[in-house]
Amino acid sequence: MTTKTGILPSVEEVPLGFDEVYAAETRQLLTERFRAILVIGSLAYGAFWILDLFVAPEHSTKFLLIRGVALAWALLTLWVSYTEWGRRFMVPLSVMLFVVASLGISSMTVFLGGFSSNYYIGNLMVLFGLGLFLPWRPSVTVTFCGLLMLGYLGLNLIFHGPSFDMLTPTFFLLGTSAFTSLATEMSDRHRRRDLALRLQLEKVNEDLKQLDEAKMRFFANVSHELRTPLTLLFGPMETLQAEGLSPRRAQLLEAMQTNARRLLRQVNALLDVAKLEAGRLAFEPTVGDLSELLNELVAASAPHAARKGVLLEAKGLEELEEFPFDYDKVEMIAANLISNAVKFTPKGGRITIRAGSADGKVTFEVQDTGPGIPEDQLEQIFERFHQVDSSLSREHEGTGLGLSLARELARLSEGDITVRSQVGRGTVFHV
Repeated sequence: MTTKTGILPSVEEVPLGFDEVYAAETRQLLTERFRAILVIGSLAYGAFWILDLFVAPEHSTKFLLIRGVALAWALLTLWVSYTEWGRRFMVPLSVMLFVVASLGISSMTVFLGGFSSNYYIGNLMVLFGLGLFLPWRPSVTVTFCGLLMLGYLGLNLIFHGPSFDMLTPTFFLLGTSAFTSLATEMSDRHRRRDLALRLQLEKVNEDLKQLDEAKMRFFANVSHELRTPLTLLFGPMETLQAEGLSPRRAQLLEAMQTNARRLLRQVNALLDVAKLEAGRLAFEPTVGDLSELLNELVAASAPHAARKGVLLEAKGLEELEEFPFDYDKVEMIAANLISNAVKFTPKGGRITIRAGSADGKVTFEVQDTGPGIPEDQLEQIFERFHQVDSSLSREHEGTGLGLSLARELARLSEGDITVRSQVGRGTVFHV
């Protein structure tokens, strides 16, 4: 069963092992919160002796003893909570401490007139504290509320008997117990839902990782199966080309080589995109000569540009010094930009490759006199599979991966690619 998005399973579908994980998480949360409230509550429990001095000075010694016993139990509980046994039985340990604290408060009401004493408010504070902080199961909270009511009513009924004065504290304690139990139930339900969602997200994330790995293996296999025969084609074609064919056959052979190289580039681009998505394409800089790399690419692209009637030139490359860069990635970036310029620049156009350095940064740019790019599409051209318009897509073959891959590789290499263009005048890509 899936949600409307079709991605995440329904929260009602409890994952396998949910109860064990929830119990362990609740135990950890209870341990952390119980220790915190134990320290804070102990300080408050002892500090209220100051109130005893003003409200019941004649009983202050007895109340100090009662509070001292409760605080001693709290210190013992705190020590036990750090033992293996204490962590294992944290729920009964915490219940026992709160029972002792509530019995201490109920005992004080006995000395102050029983049901007529306002000291029962201390038990309300105990209920508020556990309802706000302790991740007990609802059944545990209900049990404790019952024990608190039993202790308060039992002690005062034994020593003072029933009276109309018992109605007010009884109703307040019962009402607070009901609200505390309800709050615990809602908190428990919320934490269960939250844990179920987190476990499902982890499962979905793991499934996506496995899917990504499967996709990566698929691309690697496809790449290998396609690149191997494509590479083997170049040898026989170069041999045939060297044998002196007729102009017609030489032209056909050249077309075969061009399309084979185009297909090989697309296969490599798809594989690199898959590696980028999987985070497996690393930045590996070595000291090299960027001018030499750019000159080689210009020389390799010049014949194709010349056949189209496009002038391809390089400027300022001789001024560059050697510096560390990732040769393969920069080569792919520059090759994509130059290939793109040659593809879209019409007959009689010009393509210029410039390079330079300033402020410790090395830059190069590819400028063409092609049709230009509309301003509203200057950023969209870097999206995968994006084509400026359908007419260009039909006229110039391509997958729309080149510019996207070039920018992602540039950013992986701690750089970037920007573009400026005027429709009808040309485009400049700056790296």
